[in-house]
Amino acid sequence: CAGMGGFAAAASPITCNLSFLPFESGTMPCTLFFCSGRMPMLPIHGLTIYSGLLLAGSALLLLLALGAARLNQYPVGYWFGWLCLSGAVYTFGYAMELACQTREQVEMWIAIELTGAIFTPALLILMSLAYRLQRHPPTGLIAALLAFSSVTLAIQYGNAQHHWMFADIQIVQRNGLTISLLAPGPWFYLHLMHINASVVISSALFWQCWRRAPAHHRPQVLLILLGCLPPWLCFLCYLADWSPAGVDLTAFGFLLTAPLFALGLW
Repeated sequence: CAGMGGFAAAASPITCNLSFLPFESGTMPCTLFFCSGRMPMLPIHGLTIYSGLLLAGSALLLLLALGAARLNQYPVGYWFGWLCLSGAVYTFGYAMELACQTREQVEMWIAIELTGAIFTPALLILMSLAYRLQRHPPTGLIAALLAFSSVTLAIQYGNAQHHWMFADIQIVQRNGLTISLLAPGPWFYLHLMHINASVVISSALFWQCWRRAPAHHRPQVLLILLGCLPPWLCFLCYLADWSPAGVDLTAFGFLLTAPLFALGLW
């Protein structure tokens, strides 16, 4: 049998007893191939319909990013492509997180998904400004927004040392899904403010564009304006604990946002 990571070794299936504390505990049988004494980091055996939808959405976002790359001579197309790419990383990472079976796996995939998600607010603002101005936003503003996102990403990758992003991470099994229960750290609240500000600012800019657009062009602008809302509304549902089984619906909101943006732009 072939082990993960390119190792080839004879292996026999093993049964793993996992306890997810402090919320729930129990024994969950799973068939894995043992390699180097560690669980595989690609949790393909735990994929569910939720992960399947997110993987399909990630592929769609990647295709839209590639399509936008052909239009990068237009400022709005340039930033839309980067926004789709960040969304693809985010949705792919969350699809894998839902299928994880260990805390080690969860922490790795959270880091990967946040690599995309952390830059999304800045890219949304830059795309909306490019659409409103019909040119690239000021260089200083671009640098400031991307610098803040980069600092947030660096803080996330160093979270194990200082816990500024997440004070604690617990995992719990619900309906065959691995749900991460995250205790926010101080920097997470700044990131949360950044998310909400980006939605408000970009929506206001697209609203201005809709009001100034000719009548025949308004339906396209309206699609873009509506595209801002699904991830934000899903995120609010998640924060209010209204999502099914505690699933973070924000990633699913991107499955609506990117096509709406694409229809409005193209």
